[in-house]
Amino acid sequence: MNKIGLTLVLMVVFIIGVMLTSTELYRPSMFKSISWNKAVTLTDDNIIIDIEYAKPLSPRQIVIMVHSTVYESDKKIWHELGIARRLLNYDSAVVLFDLRFHGNSTPAL
Repeated sequence: MNKIGLTLVLMVVFIIGVMLTSTELYRPSMFKSISWNKAVTLTDDNIIIDIEYAKPLSPRQIVIMVHSTVYESDKKIWHELGIARRLLNYDSAVVLFDLRFHGNSTPAL
């Protein structure tokens, strides 16, 4: 590839990079400190379900995340993997909860 071709490729890559970083789609460090709110709900059979949620200033959607019961036993997995934070960066309100008898919900009898 000659110098002019390489220069054009680098310019296109630079312009695309500038466009991505200046749009609403790319904001990797928008939420430096996320405030997670705690809540609980009581089922008909008196089981307490532990809930945690956070939302950006103007959310576009709500994502409810449920952990699996085989490998992950509570909602902490979404924090550990960083998925909850990434969803908040893209204007998603995030709701995490522990299933019955998992995490901070009422223990099994």
